[in-house]
Amino acid sequence: MSRRMIIAAVVAGLALTVGILRTADHDRRTSVPAPTAPVVSAVPSVAPAPSAVPAPSGHAASGSAEPSAPSEPVEEGAGADGSARDAGPDSTGQDAADRRAWEPVATGFGRAFTAVRSGDATPAWQARLRPYVTAAVDKQLATVDVGNVPRGRFDGLDVLDASAEQVTVQATYDPGWALVLYLVSDGHHDWKVYRYDRLEQ
Repeated sequence: MSRRMIIAAVVAGLALTVGILRTADHDRRTSVPAPTAPVVSAVPSVAPAPSAVPAPSGHAASGSAEPSAPSEPVEEGAGADGSARDAGPDSTGQDAADRRAWEPVATGFGRAFTAVRSGDATPAWQARLRPYVTAAVDKQLATVDVGNVPRGRFDGLDVLDASAEQVTVQATYDPGWALVLYLVSDGHHDWKVYRYDRLEQ
């Protein structure tokens, strides 16, 4: 083989090798995907608040999710046997003691008010009422003409209002009228009528 042919073969081989290398490099560059920008999701900076727990009925909602303990039931009204019942400590006994103190005063006034005897003058009638009334009412009774005192038979008392120091009762008379008596206590179970009003029925 001549030198010229050998050189031509070497040049052709080199050209083929360079072509193969360039093709491989081009294929590598085109097959690798270009890097993409990362996708970032928006994240809330504050977590959502938990749903509110409804407050128990009758109570304002507070910061605590724990429901408050139910209060003890309060007994009211009549008992199973129909008798009145009070949930307060010993209040029934106290009311009965108060009534034993003021009831004789109201009854005494109620009976004496219409007990006008034949020939009575105001001072005698006033004297019979004096143990049951305050000094102010006693002075008022001195101005009453006993001839104008209504006739009637005392028929009993009905309590209209009562507290530890004041009581209002209705003294009924036959026939068909009443007095409203207002009693006050001095704090030592000494009760007096401090006012009275006639009530037509």
